[in-house]
Amino acid sequence: AVISSYAVLDLTNRLGAHDPAFFEKMVGPLVIKAFPDTEAEAFRAASPRELYSNADQPWLIIQGSDDTLTPAVEARDFYEALSSETDVMCGYAEFPGAAHAFDIYYSPRAIAAVNLTARFLVTVQSQRA
Repeated sequence: AVISSYAVLDLTNRLGAHDPAFFEKMVGPLVIKAFPDTEAEAFRAASPRELYSNADQPWLIIQGSDDTLTPAVEARDFYEALSSETDVMCGYAEFPGAAHAFDIYYSPRAIAAVNLTARFLVTVQSQRA
């Protein structure tokens, strides 16, 4: 199963949810080891949003509504594509008012995210047994 917590799910930035500098100065050189303006295919090849049609594992997508690093609109778009165009079990939980990495500190939202993740994994396991 895949648990996606406030992840960058579209490295092509098709929705324009990210400032291009995010990919040019951070994701490109530090993660992909490529640059979007000259090596767009590397970003497409690493983008879950481009690869979702091959998904064969259950997904749980956890997102904060006020995340400025990985905007919720991208997570919603990914979930809609995954749930409507594949047969994999998938869930989406958007935490109102939550920012990026909201579950790092002990809080009601963190507890809820952990409990949701545990329930999701138990469900996945029970379906595979």
